[in-house]
Amino acid sequence: VKSRTEIHVKEFPVKVKPDDSIVLMGSCFSGKLLSKFQLAKFQVCVNPFGTTYNPLSLAWQLERLGQERSFDEQDVRSHGRKCFSFQHHTKFTSTSTQETLQLMNKEFMLARQSLLSADFLFLTLGSAWAFTLRETGEVVSNCHKLPQLLFSRKIVSASEASEALKDSLTTWMSLNPKLRIIITVSPVRHWKDGAVENSRSKANLIVTAHELMAQLPNKVFYFPSYEIVMDDLRDYRYYQDDLLHPTNFAIDYIWNKLVDSLFTKSSSTLLRRLDAIHRAVQHRPFDEVDPAYQVFARKQLSEMESLEKEFPHVRVCFFPLEVFSSEGPCRQQMSFKSEKEIFLSRLI
Repeated sequence: VKSRTEIHVKEFPVKVKPDDSIVLMGSCFSGKLLSKFQLAKFQVCVNPFGTTYNPLSLAWQLERLGQERSFDEQDVRSHGRKCFSFQHHTKFTSTSTQETLQLMNKEFMLARQSLLSADFLFLTLGSAWAFTLRETGEVVSNCHKLPQLLFSRKIVSASEASEALKDSLTTWMSLNPKLRIIITVSPVRHWKDGAVENSRSKANLIVTAHELMAQLPNKVFYFPSYEIVMDDLRDYRYYQDDLLHPTNFAIDYIWNKLVDSLFTKSSSTLLRRLDAIHRAVQHRPFDEVDPAYQVFARKQLSEMESLEKEFPHVRVCFFPLEVFSSEGPCRQQMSFKSEKEIFLSRLI
């Protein structure tokens, strides 16, 4: 008797290699993927415009990145003391037009260079609902908490979304012929829209992805993140307390499905070995000078050196790793060290 309906993701005809360069763009779910790719030591660029949910804004961003044209004062709006862009997240907002432009253009140039050499572009579609600025008819990525009367709200059809994304993706395929696009729909439900409107939105996004696959065969592929959570896990124990966002366990489950279907065997092997190092780093020894722990630490350093030789492009032991160190009974401080630095600091 089956107790669940497991989704078996078919293997992709393209594969992620250890030295591949990755660009992530889209909803907050792309941030979850970012942390996984970073721990796996991939070269990753994420959301140069900040978190973006609707497909038309993503298409606009990709099209703009395809143009070798930085932002100027005409791209910055002001309201009160805030200087911002309707196509950028609030993290780019400041009290100075020049400061906002500096932030926007720095990320823009880094992202453009990353896309020109990237092997994979992951697009995580969040919602088909979009806001339009009434004054200009411009679809905005962020309303910046301006008065609601300035905007109108619409649901983007699958045909409109796929047409916009097809044009921008075609531009990038000509600029970077090796680029492959993986589209996924975020499993995070947008409950403020209501159950029916959320379902309409997700349905449009899924249809958009499949239309793009048909229009751009062997270039665009679909990974079923949304379906894995809805139809495979489908239990509230896999959701956070808000009952909308997947738990870390659910994210790990999705990640493992992605690795099994999209990564080469050498990439999978690297991930397993790195995961063992990560677990070893997070372990805080009771006594660092214990001879048994010293042997353990030297063994980890030896494994890191071995990985560096086998995977020189991945820079295995030199990316920062977030670790918590306690200061007093109730305080924790975030520090950033490489795995190698942590174990070297524990040797005597």
